Amino acid sequence: MTHNLLDYPRKMRRSGYRVTPQRKAILDVICDAGRRVRVEEIITRLEKRSPTLNRATVYRNLLFLQKMRLVTASGSGKARKFEIASLQPHHHLVCRICGKEEGLNNKLIDRLRVMIRKEHRFIIDNDHLSFQGLCPRCSSGRTGEF
Repeated sequence: MTHNLLDYPRKMRRSGYRVTPQRKAILDVICDAGRRVRVEEIITRLEKRSPTLNRATVYRNLLFLQKMRLVTASGSGKARKFEIASLQPHHHLVCRICGKEEGLNNKLIDRLRVMIRKEHRFIIDNDHLSFQGLCPRCSSGRTGEF
């Protein structure tokens, strides 16, 4: 997935925001990785390209890029990973223990969205859902209680 397909400069400008060198560098690093990447990897890669870019700027811009729906995140804490937003919605199951990620069928999530809309009159507008839990390997022998 390339961020250029999203025409991110136009999207930012239409919303009244500038396309800063920092935002462009972060998008380029994530896109060049070609997969979901952790913040530490983003920072390491950015240090090679833009040594003056500090951590606070990276975190602030990752939040901004999520708000703009140019980047999506899955996982939490140090296991949190970022990727370029897809043109098509996609969803994941993420194991809290080993970090394994598995894609979910969009049709399943679409049915869930319809049920939530009908029962709660709530519209989910997130194109990327990530469910945290335990994969089969990490959950073997557990009773479901934590």
